[in-house]
Amino acid sequence: MTETSVVTPDGQEHWLPLVAIRPGHDRGLAVISDPINHRRAAVDVESLVNALLPSAGRPEDVDRAERLTTEFERRGWLPAGELGPDRLAMMRRWWERGWHPSLSYYLWSRHHNFRDSDDPRGAARRSALSEYLRRGEPRPRVKPEGARVPLPAPPAPPADRTFGRLLMARRTVRGYTPDPVGIDKLSGVLHHGLDDIRALRELPKDDPLNWLRSHGSPFDFYVVNYAAEGLDPGIYHYSLDEHVLTAVAHGDHRADMVKVLVGMRGPETAAWTLVMVADFQQYQWRYRHERALRHIYMAAGRIAQRLILVGFGFGLGSLPTPATRDQDTCDLLRLDPVRQTPVYTLTMGPAHLSGDKDD
Repeated sequence: MTETSVVTPDGQEHWLPLVAIRPGHDRGLAVISDPINHRRAAVDVESLVNALLPSAGRPEDVDRAERLTTEFERRGWLPAGELGPDRLAMMRRWWERGWHPSLSYYLWSRHHNFRDSDDPRGAARRSALSEYLRRGEPRPRVKPEGARVPLPAPPAPPADRTFGRLLMARRTVRGYTPDPVGIDKLSGVLHHGLDDIRALRELPKDDPLNWLRSHGSPFDFYVVNYAAEGLDPGIYHYSLDEHVLTAVAHGDHRADMVKVLVGMRGPETAAWTLVMVADFQQYQWRYRHERALRHIYMAAGRIAQRLILVGFGFGLGSLPTPATRDQDTCDLLRLDPVRQTPVYTLTMGPAHLSGDKDD
């Protein structure tokens, strides 16, 4: 593993691996980040420079620089504290496989010292949320401007397809039959597949803890329609609370989506592709720690499974994949790439699904 080093009058000393120094939010401060030991420290930039390059400092800064170098040593940053061979070998494997940035995040995300670790009645969480609310609620959800398309009332899922049978018969479908699919089935998939998220978003926020009933809160949903009868081909944003589509772009985007899905050809015969988009700010407001990002990706799979099963109930097969060309997707859906990113896609269409009905 590459080691970071600094030259001192006594020779070369090595930093603890993965320790990083970056500019702080406040001018004149730098932040030192240690993902191995879950420690951060904000330090004065001038003192940091004097500690690392003593010959460049002024005589009157010597004491301050010495205190800083003593603190570095106490924390095991410089010189590096002892790390066991197994831990070093694990880190080296990540590094050699090109996972170095991911390793720092992974180590930080394993930090479990949350402020509500012992909060059975919610007092700590309510206090934290009240402080967040005092500073302002989350930014409004992204709602593109465009022609609105009300969806028809969702049909009930077919009664002859039980949950257990659907779960056992579920499989990935990459090509679809030419059978027509109406907008009513799209309405059913969106309504029933996302009704648990819709119910949570409709909760009143008089109790601050309801902000943390957050399943699905980071996600927006887009439909790239190819062939649903009753809906023009194009790209649409789906509003959960209104059960309405908003047109983002018109036209046939099958070829665009094949490119987005790194060459997977499902869109060529599918009825539509659902794109799950993470709005990071929605989740960052609620959960102000590194582990929350892991939760977003896990939640995406959970939501996708529900949508797949609902689609299966309506006779639709699905090609689920997170493999997308992110920038192409952002351009096509007209997303803000700083705030939003595609996380998961479900390409759906009519298919002959064996074993999906009760005998």
